[in-house]
Amino acid sequence: MRVSILGGGGFRVPLIARQLAVSGLPVSRLALYDTDPGRLAVMAGVLGGDPALSLAGGRARIPVTAVAGLDEALRGADVIFCALRPGGLDGRVGDERAALALGVLGQETVGAGGLASAARTVPVADAIARRIAELAPDAWVISMTNPAGIVTEVMAEALGPRVIGVCDSPVGLIRRACVAAGIDPGPSLGAVTDRVEADYLGINHLGWLRGLRADGVDRLPGLLGDAERLRRTEEGRLFGPDVLRSLGAIPNEYLYWYYGGREALRDVQAAVRTRGEHVRARQQAFYAAAAAALAGGGGPAGAAELWQAANDERNRSYFAELRTGGNAGRRDEADVAAGGYESVAIALASALCGGPAARLILNVRNGGTVPALRPDLVIEVPCAVHGEGPVPLPAPAPTAHQLGLMSAVRASERDIADAALLASGRLAGLGGAGTAGDAAADARERADELALRAFVSHPLVGSLDAARALAAAALPTPSRPTASHYTELSYRYSSFLCRAAQDRGGADARRGQVMDRVEEIGQRLRIEGCLASGDQWGEPRDRSEERWPVPPDRHPGRLRRRRAGHGGRRVDGRHGVRGTPWRTASRTISTRLLASSLVRMREM
Repeated sequence: MRVSILGGGGFRVPLIARQLAVSGLPVSRLALYDTDPGRLAVMAGVLGGDPALSLAGGRARIPVTAVAGLDEALRGADVIFCALRPGGLDGRVGDERAALALGVLGQETVGAGGLASAARTVPVADAIARRIAELAPDAWVISMTNPAGIVTEVMAEALGPRVIGVCDSPVGLIRRACVAAGIDPGPSLGAVTDRVEADYLGINHLGWLRGLRADGVDRLPGLLGDAERLRRTEEGRLFGPDVLRSLGAIPNEYLYWYYGGREALRDVQAAVRTRGEHVRARQQAFYAAAAAALAGGGGPAGAAELWQAANDERNRSYFAELRTGGNAGRRDEADVAAGGYESVAIALASALCGGPAARLILNVRNGGTVPALRPDLVIEVPCAVHGEGPVPLPAPAPTAHQLGLMSAVRASERDIADAALLASGRLAGLGGAGTAGDAAADARERADELALRAFVSHPLVGSLDAARALAAAALPTPSRPTASHYTELSYRYSSFLCRAAQDRGGADARRGQVMDRVEEIGQRLRIEGCLASGDQWGEPRDRSEERWPVPPDRHPGRLRRRRAGHGGRRVDGRHGVRGTPWRTASRTISTRLLASSLVRMREM
């Protein structure tokens, strides 16, 4: 069984590797792929020095390989874990601070911060999903990329039911409710929902535990009626027993941003730094120290010890920004010991790849589970999982409040996702007809409108001025390849097309072959552009010396006139137009590739 992790330099990779090592799955290769070679090298070193991943004599339990290319990570993979963070932690901090500066809640996955994160992440996730569909169509894709719900929904457009989103917050809630109700939840999060029948329904980071049956008896009503037992849970302390009784359910902890928005904003603004700033500082310190250990005398074992200490701190401080005042206190040690999303992810992989069937709460397409929602909308719901994939279990209809909030938030997320895809060129056909330049401009105008609607309509924004400012800054700036990058891509793809055409034989056949592959070229360029660009994936890069020519139909003067009055991207004299859609960029490159291919064929 071949496993790949996209985002293999990420901080939580050792958690997935450890869980794989004890899962019993016959893993023959664990491939790590990341666009940041420094972080990738550190994580490979940590895995090499982790005693939990070594057998007696020092032999590794799982063969780990760091790979240099996305395609190498995908080919032959049976399971692909996607843990991506386009823009890195700098992007997260920017999202949080931009929202807070406007008096709006900023959080990684919720509200304005979640919409800004989705705008950056969706084009990358979409491009990768399409590449997976081409190179590893039979692989199971387990997405842990935030914001999990809308990212899974976008990836499912290319991968269908073979992409599944996972999150540990619903199962963590159920585990705590079990303990408070006197039910043994088991040793890990991956086993909790096999022990009880949980009625949980929502979308990612917005859901409710509405029933908890053990031995045929629903134990939730008794728990809701016992204020003392409720206060033993994170949710009881966060919301208060009176609120939980009024709801008749226990909400996911992330709903505190909705139900206690003013209190949450007050506490976050009072903090010295945001959660993103805290995590960024800790991780920067860890990666620097681990790299020094690997280069010096500490070696892999020293790097692994540094990672363990940093991970312990991260677990203790999780959600600390809201554990203030009367809610102050450290996180429950039993919560930490039960593990996180890695337990759910590996339990899912085991059930999909020949292990025992499981019952897990997953992010999957709705189908007919909630008839009031569209079938392709991704919901978070208990599923029966086996080798054919997850099947959502029947669920009681949501209340009007639950349905309304789910619908409103997902509508905002869907708008920002479509806006980002339009701006990146993926949905450019929706922008209108006309010349190529006009169509691109129309697509961008439509993207700007959708982005504004996303922020205006989100329940946590609540300000027209803030919505306008946040929407104007949300859409990702397309990457601008360097001259050397363009030359390398041009030679690679034109040579490939010429060879393919030569094999077919005949001038007409060669021309048809080249034309048939132009769209594939554009898609490959979009993927490689996303992966090579710090604007889209990983840490920002210095682009002060780079140039990218402005196509004639995107002349700055014409663009200024066309965008006057509706908040377009600014014009920069050095770089041309900031915000040139990838559709324009890929069309320009694809046209040049086509021309060069035809010239090379005539010379053959």
